[in-house]
Amino acid sequence: MNAMVMMTNEIKKNHEMSTLNSVMIKESGDTILALVKKVKKLEKEVAQLKAKQKK
Repeated sequence: MNAMVMMTNEIKKNHEMSTLNSVMIKESGDTILALVKKVKKLEKEVAQLKAKQKK
């Protein structure tokens, strides 16, 4: 294999890894947002339960 083909293959591999990393970062972000929403919902439920206890 000549040097140009090797360089082209390396560039393709790096691009694929970069794309994969971007997808993984987006999925992680989506997971974090879902967890934050869930925590906020649970905090709201806890506040409602505490308010009921005080009555």
